[in-house]
Amino acid sequence: MNDTITSGRYKNVPDEKINGFTYKCLEKIVSNSDYKRSQDFYDYQQTMSELAQNKNRNKSNEGYPFIYNWLEN
Repeated sequence: MNDTITSGRYKNVPDEKINGFTYKCLEKIVSNSDYKRSQDFYDYQQTMSELAQNKNRNKSNEGYPFIYNWLEN
């Protein structure tokens, strides 16, 4: 909501549609909040964490954990 207010986007919404605009903004907030508490988001975070760890461990592949180094193996 702060972004909407700071940018002034709410000023482009006609008075008769402000209720719908507010509802949709709140709907997006709730949806994002629900996602951040979901198993899908947890799985995503785990995957990103594993990729970051592999990147740090596997400097010879320049951070690409799924590249097979066939020259050395």
